[in-house]
Amino acid sequence: ADILHPQFSNDLISKARLFVESHTPFAELANADGATWLDRKLLATQPETYREKGFGADANRAMKLRQRWLVQEGLMTQQGGQLVAQRRMLEELTKRNVAKMGRDLAKRLDLNHVNPSELGASNAKIARSVKLASGRFAVLQKGKEFALVPWRQAMQLRSRANLDLDTRKGMAR
Repeated sequence: ADILHPQFSNDLISKARLFVESHTPFAELANADGATWLDRKLLATQPETYREKGFGADANRAMKLRQRWLVQEGLMTQQGGQLVAQRRMLEELTKRNVAKMGRDLAKRLDLNHVNPSELGASNAKIARSVKLASGRFAVLQKGKEFALVPWRQAMQLRSRANLDLDTRKGMAR
């Protein structure tokens, strides 16, 4: 609180919330194989505009590079001078991101990566969390199989299915 301007009250500071838009380094967002905050900004009905200084200039440059990458990947097309996103673009990007991480984790952990529907939530444990370009995911493990599930969904499953999570370590017991 010492570094803030004196006009800010401690009450205001205590109510402040910080939201992490991305766990992926800014320089990697333009080519990230996952649904990024840049994609959500590009798909917004009223896209934000950023100043051409500092962060704004970096964000504008990253969005232009991202648009180019999305066109190369076939996820956006040029139609009448405008870029148009393919249907379910964010879902496709998330699916790619999860599949890649699933392959990587399967090799590292010597486990089989399966779809969440194949794993089932009963008796599954939250083994860890992973941060992807598409967001934070829980690694649900049951025996020699695991699935990647969006973190919020995993927390809902945990409360309904009696998954036991030690929040101090982020590991299941």
